[in-house]
Amino acid sequence: DIDVCRALRHAGDSKNRYLLQSKHPERALFFFDSFPSSGVIFATAAETNRHYPAVMGNAPPVAERLEELEKFPTKTMVTVEPIMDFDLLLFSALLGSSGATQFNIVADSGHNGLPEPSADKVRELIASLRDNTEAKIVLKKNLRR
Repeated sequence: DIDVCRALRHAGDSKNRYLLQSKHPERALFFFDSFPSSGVIFATAAETNRHYPAVMGNAPPVAERLEELEKFPTKTMVTVEPIMDFDLLLFSALLGSSGATQFNIVADSGHNGLPEPSADKVRELIASLRDNTEAKIVLKKNLRR
């Protein structure tokens, strides 16, 4: 709860660290008007560069989410979860230009029958991120399948 975070910060608790995540980053920027950005990481999800309306619902397009990250006065992180089939060059470029300091890459843990990329394509994306960013890349165990 944002109000709890604010109360802790205003009470002088500077030891806590906060990870805030939203698929609507434009709605979260207001938070930083009254909250120190130190000790905070803001994250958004980026499942693919493609649009799968049945899965993504009303979430803004991934390109818009990643563009919004540049406005945050904090470190940022992107969770590629659940990773869905993508266009390698475009998705890699979008992720790389986000300025994120960490990427978490996660498969569909619910086995929902989503359009998943091949293992080779995922490996190419990871290699591209490693070659073109200085971000930490965290691979979740379910990618092994």
